[in-house]
Amino acid sequence: MSHTAIIRLHAPAQLWASKSLGPVKKSLNRPTKSGVIGLIANAMGRDFSDTIDDLAAMTFSVRVDNPGIMMGDVQTAGGGEMPILLGERARRGSKTPSDECDYLLPRNPTKGLDGSYRTEWSNKAADSARTKLTILSDATFTVGMGGDPELVHSVIYALNNPARPLFLGKKGFIPVGQVGHSVIEGSAWFRSVELADGPDLVRTHLEVNHPSLATEVVNEQPTTFQSNDRSPRTDNYGPLLLQTGGFNRTQEVAA
Repeated sequence: MSHTAIIRLHAPAQLWASKSLGPVKKSLNRPTKSGVIGLIANAMGRDFSDTIDDLAAMTFSVRVDNPGIMMGDVQTAGGGEMPILLGERARRGSKTPSDECDYLLPRNPTKGLDGSYRTEWSNKAADSARTKLTILSDATFTVGMGGDPELVHSVIYALNNPARPLFLGKKGFIPVGQVGHSVIEGSAWFRSVELADGPDLVRTHLEVNHPSLATEVVNEQPTTFQSNDRSPRTDNYGPLLLQTGGFNRTQEVAA
């Protein structure tokens, strides 16, 4: 019998985006399968070049305990000066005249015939890069990742003993509380696992294996996180069939 890793995702801010290209990044209203697999792979200490075939083969389900609210934010990179890190100060030694250095941002990058990139650098505020973000605030999700019992247990262990710090979409978005919740037998967990506080209507998203059962098709099935030039690659993801539903937490019959 397959088992399911129950994962609890709660944080002051989360960002689950199916696309990350361009100056606008808008979070979806739920975690993505590719994002959760990235979270698990990071906790296991895997690198971008490592295989994720075993994790990608796991079944994915989400219960929205508390949808939170969408909030806007702006991220700025480049322009002006920034504090010098202690490690950089030690490397520079007496050559460092102040406590700050230019915050440089690459401009007009061009790719040469040899495959390498060449670029100009600027610390002017007018050349800084601004990204508009729409993020989820104070949301709580419970995620189920189903598969082989040994793999499921290793997922929970890694999330509670991560090889690297965990974050939910951006490095500053740190989860609150224990991420690896529990392991259950089977895949029917939406009602059996305790709910966090939230509205009466609880939305659910369940991975299905046939188009006739799906209510939406999303581009969230990862094949690899490897990219030779570290740029976003849309061909690293395939279609995922999801069935969206829900139930009322005060009623016994599913909606």
